[in-house]
Amino acid sequence: MFYGNLDPAQGLLEYTNAGHLPPLLFHRATGEIEWLEAGGTVIGLFPGAEYQCGQAWLKPGDTLVLYTDGVTEATNAAGEEFAIERLAEKVRESFHG
Repeated sequence: MFYGNLDPAQGLLEYTNAGHLPPLLFHRATGEIEWLEAGGTVIGLFPGAEYQCGQAWLKPGDTLVLYTDGVTEATNAAGEEFAIERLAEKVRESFHG
């Protein structure tokens, strides 16, 4: 599970991640990718589990990408996984330049 609360006036996203693959935030102005990794383990798995909260700043043109392991673990005919590195590369290619 990923939970986020966005204040659009400020561009502030406060979030936590409960065992989900880390969403990526593409900053269009710089071409940089920020991984939103704050959080903890899978929700409901361990009683008393604690979760960290994170913050990220979004500017006009930025893109937040949420995805599942079905994307990153998909394989081609050679058995190679798509992987998070390739996902980041494709996002950068799609939105920058």
